[in-house]
Amino acid sequence: VALVMTATSASAVNFNGYFRSGVGVSTDGKQQTANKDKVGRLGNEDDTYGEIGLGQELYNQDGQTFYVDSMVSMESNGSNDGETTKNDDAIFGLRQFNLQAKGFITVSPDAVVWAGKRYYQRHDLHIIDTKYWNISGSGVGVENIKAGEGAVSVAWIRGDAENLEATLKDDKNDLNINYLDLRYAGIKPWEGAWGEVGVSYAMP
Repeated sequence: VALVMTATSASAVNFNGYFRSGVGVSTDGKQQTANKDKVGRLGNEDDTYGEIGLGQELYNQDGQTFYVDSMVSMESNGSNDGETTKNDDAIFGLRQFNLQAKGFITVSPDAVVWAGKRYYQRHDLHIIDTKYWNISGSGVGVENIKAGEGAVSVAWIRGDAENLEATLKDDKNDLNINYLDLRYAGIKPWEGAWGEVGVSYAMP
């Protein structure tokens, strides 16, 4: 079971969240899922996971704004009634914390300058929860710079969300990646169509 929600309160604090909880039973009583790589993740989860996002506009004057965005997460195997960090029943994390400034680039008032940690323009196949273009992490960038019929986004991001494990000289080390990302979105090849092109250059 999964739930996605978003809301804005009277105090102008934006709230959004994602929650998922599932169970799976095997012949020996343990939790289990079917092979996610082959059958997908939709309804095929045996854990509990949630994200809570809070954001607020800090400044708004003469078309210039500052907005702070944040998100915390919790994941658990669902083995106990009270999910705590004791015995690794639950893991808490800071998924996003960034500042976004808009209206400071005269030639493109809708452009956003940002810095911090964030989910960056993720692309996915939603029904199977597979993100095929995702370089989320900590960094800086400028997005939505108007150019022709579309807009340009440029970013430098440290790919710390899913570090790879490399074996160098018989020692195992984390392989951190810095990404240089360039995108152009808003291409309209025909009426009703929308397209995007881009390149993510990885520097281990």
